[in-house]
Amino acid sequence: APNGYRPAVQMIDNVERNHRLGLLFETAVSGGRLFVCTARLTECPEDPCMNRLHHAIAAYMQSDAFAPAETLSAGFPHARIDLYNLHGKIYFGEMTFFHFSGNVPFEPEEWDYKIGEWLTLPSSEK
Repeated sequence: APNGYRPAVQMIDNVERNHRLGLLFETAVSGGRLFVCTARLTECPEDPCMNRLHHAIAAYMQSDAFAPAETLSAGFPHARIDLYNLHGKIYFGEMTFFHFSGNVPFEPEEWDYKIGEWLTLPSSEK
């Protein structure tokens, strides 16, 4: 994520590790908008708080206020965003900035070069 980016709702996974994780975040993606909620809001349909949060998120996403200013892939030459359609619902999978973390070549090998020609990498000069 760009320096200074903060998710709408952030949680800390545990007190020993203290990783800051985005529970709710939004980003601009290829001219569109993406809102990610990692909470399983539909698993507790009888919980009034979860229901209220679910409806508030849906209302926000349908409003003019939903206009992400940040592009999480900014500064990266490539970003792949995995979305899944499961029974008519779209789920966020992951955002990957390098094919197989940059450790595995494409197969067949000629595609490694072909796709590489489409990328403009930043200069390594300092």
